[in-house]
Amino acid sequence: HADTAIAELDKEIESLLFETRVRREVVSETVTVLLQRAAARRQSALDIPQASPRDPRPLSHGRVQ
Repeated sequence: HADTAIAELDKEIESLLFETRVRREVVSETVTVLLQRAAARRQSALDIPQASPRDPRPLSHGRVQ
């Protein structure tokens, strides 16, 4: 009877360890993805499109040339 109880406890401990490892991996991967997305958003906010230096059809005295 003691052997059966010990075997059940071992099985339960292994299950808990497995669950803990899986949770840790999932959280770690999620954090990595979130950090990458945040970095991409910050980078895209820094990317300002270049404006044309000169209007190809400027106004002169209120008229388009």
